[in-house]
Amino acid sequence: MPPGEIRPQSPEGEVSRRDLRLLVVEDDVPLSTLIKRIFDSQKGLEKAFCDNRPEAVKLIEEANSRGKPFDVVITDKGLIGEPDGGFGVIEAANSREYKPYIVLLTGSAVKDAVGKVSGVMTNEGGLALDALKKMGINEVWGKPIGIGPFIDLVDVQKAELSELENPQA
Repeated sequence: MPPGEIRPQSPEGEVSRRDLRLLVVEDDVPLSTLIKRIFDSQKGLEKAFCDNRPEAVKLIEEANSRGKPFDVVITDKGLIGEPDGGFGVIEAANSREYKPYIVLLTGSAVKDAVGKVSGVMTNEGGLALDALKKMGINEVWGKPIGIGPFIDLVDVQKAELSELENPQA
């Protein structure tokens, strides 16, 4: 779902029985600080933050082994010192039966004429959105980015979690 797109909310009064579990992997200190502040102001979140692939993989494995996998993983594409960048995080997140909602943050987004992200540049050339979706990536957000998409993402994913836990008859 593109940032800012609004999905219908769950009927009022329906609250998820558990918090939305969220992992953010970002090595840019100013951006990670902003993201932490945004999510710290949100209720109903279990959140984890790190700045590298090995720590992210460890957090994913620990969450999976506890039977509490992450619902949402937001990762930077260009993690410093990581040859596969955020793609290694995505691979680890998708290695289990439960697949989280994955957002890839990148400063190398390719945008179309109206500013919508249409792909990502890599060292090997470009990756179109359909190739990224095949890798399990649900959304690609180009940097710089404001706070709105992060808040919208949490709202939508909480609503979807609530719908899964409280299906309509």
